[in-house]
Amino acid sequence: MDIRDYERILDSIPATGIYVVREDNHEILYFNSQIQEMVPNVRRGMVCDRLWASSCVNCPLLNIGDKAENRSVSCDSSSGKAMDMVAKRMLWQDEIPAFVISVTPHMDEVSVRLQEVTRTLGEQNFGVYAIDLSDGKVNLIREEGDTQEGWTSQTLMWDVVMRSRLVRQIHQENQEKFIQKFSLDGLRCARDTGIQKTDMLCRWKSGNDYLYVAVIVYFGRNQATKDHVVLALQDVDKRVRQEQALSQRDMQMAAILKSRFNVMTTIHLDTDQCERFWFNESAEPQNAGKGKYTAYYQKALENSVWPEDVDQFRECMSPEHIRERAENTQDYSEEICRYRLNRPEVQWLEQHITYIRRGSQVMVNILGRDITREKLQEETRLKKAQEQANIIGSLSSMFFATYYGDLEQQLFRSVTQRGEVEKLLGSGSDYMTALRTYAENFVHPEDRADYLCTMSVRNLRQVLGPEQPFVTFAYRKQPRKEDRDAEDYGWIRATAVMTQADKDGRARGIVYVAQDVTESKQKEMREQRAIEAACAAANHANASKSEFLSRMSHNIRTPMNGIIGMTRIASEHMEDEERVRDCLGKIMDSSDNLLSQVNEILDLSEIESGNVDLVADEFRLSDLIQDAADTMLLDIQEKGLTLKINPVQVKHENVIGDQSRLSQVFLHIMGNSVKYTPAGGTLELSLIERDTTKHGCSSYDFVFEDNGIGMDEAFVPHIFEPFSRAANQSGGEEAGTGLGMTIAQNIVRMMGGGISVESEPGRGTRVTVTLLLKRQSDGGPEEAQAEQVETVSSDELFRGYRVLVVEDNEINQEIAMEIIGATGAMVECASDGMEGLRRFEMMPEGYFNMIFMDIQMPVMNGYEATRAIRKLPRNDALSIPIVALSANTFAEDVAASREAGMNGHMKKPLEVPQLIAEMGRWMNAG
Repeated sequence: MDIRDYERILDSIPATGIYVVREDNHEILYFNSQIQEMVPNVRRGMVCDRLWASSCVNCPLLNIGDKAENRSVSCDSSSGKAMDMVAKRMLWQDEIPAFVISVTPHMDEVSVRLQEVTRTLGEQNFGVYAIDLSDGKVNLIREEGDTQEGWTSQTLMWDVVMRSRLVRQIHQENQEKFIQKFSLDGLRCARDTGIQKTDMLCRWKSGNDYLYVAVIVYFGRNQATKDHVVLALQDVDKRVRQEQALSQRDMQMAAILKSRFNVMTTIHLDTDQCERFWFNESAEPQNAGKGKYTAYYQKALENSVWPEDVDQFRECMSPEHIRERAENTQDYSEEICRYRLNRPEVQWLEQHITYIRRGSQVMVNILGRDITREKLQEETRLKKAQEQANIIGSLSSMFFATYYGDLEQQLFRSVTQRGEVEKLLGSGSDYMTALRTYAENFVHPEDRADYLCTMSVRNLRQVLGPEQPFVTFAYRKQPRKEDRDAEDYGWIRATAVMTQADKDGRARGIVYVAQDVTESKQKEMREQRAIEAACAAANHANASKSEFLSRMSHNIRTPMNGIIGMTRIASEHMEDEERVRDCLGKIMDSSDNLLSQVNEILDLSEIESGNVDLVADEFRLSDLIQDAADTMLLDIQEKGLTLKINPVQVKHENVIGDQSRLSQVFLHIMGNSVKYTPAGGTLELSLIERDTTKHGCSSYDFVFEDNGIGMDEAFVPHIFEPFSRAANQSGGEEAGTGLGMTIAQNIVRMMGGGISVESEPGRGTRVTVTLLLKRQSDGGPEEAQAEQVETVSSDELFRGYRVLVVEDNEINQEIAMEIIGATGAMVECASDGMEGLRRFEMMPEGYFNMIFMDIQMPVMNGYEATRAIRKLPRNDALSIPIVALSANTFAEDVAASREAGMNGHMKKPLEVPQLIAEMGRWMNAG
């Protein structure tokens, strides 16, 4: 074919421009008429980059490489339209390596699909959206009834449009399903199934109401458009409501005709409206009424329902239950509620609640009828049947054996009996012969004689009568093992009931029944034993209580007598300064003794009630031992004792544990050693570390030895019992509560350790505390280095600071002002929580540096006052340290203080070192 023929063919291809360029220099060898229309100044020999000056960046030749063909989409700068460009290798005129390039207007796949689908949608859709499933973009074709100009007049991301413009218009009940179905992921999943169309009916907000709207999605039908869909919104409210009305009426009528009910109530769950229809025999509705179902239900519940049936009525008929049942109904479900009306005469109603799902809606109908006649007839039948069942059941369920006895003829006949008894007695025999045979084989030997006497013909004829119509005797079964305990025996109760009497009123015929009462008898025996045990426990508890009160009365009265007596002596010798000083010293000693005893009682109470929480401190074992020794040193020296601390035999001295509680244990043990070691004696402390299989831990033995008076072997096991105290050399008991070792043992057990005691009279005592402690992984705190600290006088510690003390007791106020004032701080007092709140509120910010808050106060307690202070609208309300001052130091009291907003919790009476430490902690923190 001639080259001119090819040119004529190429010129005849509509809307397609074709040109040929050399491969080496891109000079134009040929172009058809469509190219000339696109670029009028085109000529052969020119380089192609002058042809499409603004499109070279998208030229298919740039990336063709060694490929035979390459495609791209470019933009025509003159028209602003997209163009599809295809380049293919060829030999021009069979000798020149060249590329033939075709240029056609770009018609994207979305536009093709939109043109196909939009024509079918028409004006019936108020919203049309074209969605590209590959990149998630959407073209708004028609929205809110307005058609957009052009296919790509506005391009957005589909999930954004869906959530911001559509979801908020859809009823809440339909939103989740709409998002699941029509989100980009949902549409892609639907496309992959190969369907051509999917839809959903939902309610669309229109003003203050909702309309029914059909959401329809059309999928591309071929390879070119399969990644594009068109979503249309169509108003179908009128049609749907008509269909619902027709369908609802049909089902209502069918239900009434089928069930033969005379009243129907239809409930609309979305509005709580209900419609009631009464039907005559021809099933024609009459006397229709409307109202709120909730009001109808409440009125019926309060005025119409029999009180005993209220719970059943509420369970089935309440609006909450009906809504819940409707939500859980898949297709159809039904409930029946029968109840009586609250009227003098008996009247029963029956309500059938039916639930029918139609799409997302559930129709609820309540069909009612009067069932009074049926219920009365049913009750009559049940009563007769129950009477018969009671007679039969009372014999068969209560008694495993039933016999008839003729006392005049002395006959004994079986009605029901066990197989093993029937083998011996048969169906009938002489009364006394049968009774003796039974007793010899089934009655315990110790009960046999009484059984035969009680159930004999002679005794029954004498005892039974109108005043005493029955005789009962309980006996033990014949044991299978001679050595069984009494509580394991089986028990039988035999009863003879008079059924006939002669003319003198004496029994002539009886019914003999036997019942197994093993369980009730054993229960009775257990209850008896429990009562006896409870009495014993109560007596023991009462004795323990009396002993406790007696000991505590003695322990408390002794120091109290000292305090009161020394106070009286001091007041009578005010002019004798030395005598007053001596009295004050003894008052202080007695006070310390009294406080120590109260603290030990509280410690034991906390530990035994489980209110003690162990803490994890990092400390050195040598420091722990040295601190305990320093604490006891004054008592040791005053008594003339020698304290020897052996070299610490440990590899790992830095451990983790509750240092405070361990120190408390050591002080109780050492206190006993000091108390029971005469002057000139020796106390010795040792520490030994032992290996353990538990990773990161070591076992430590803390050994406390003395050469004191020791203890009898019989007393050693009782040393950990509360209030136990060994006798001193004079034969009496040492002073103290006797709780120290009890507290020590409880603490050690809480830590998972053990404590043992070895003692011998006249040679002393050895106490060993064994604990498993975790080693510090980082080697513990560094060795303390001596620091030169400038000593500051105690009255200069907090000079310039101002402290508010909230305390209702005037004596406690005076004590607090004296102790706190001795540190140099200025002290102000408030007598209750309300006054403390007002004093803090009226002063400028930063006026007070710290608050000590009592807990139990009139008007407003410490917890309430603290919460009120923390809520004040000022900068220092949240930052000012508030520390509780309370005699209550249980774990729950400390927790309550922290929950109220306090920073710390100190116990009364105040101890100066702890007070200064707490003030330093908070007032020097900033």
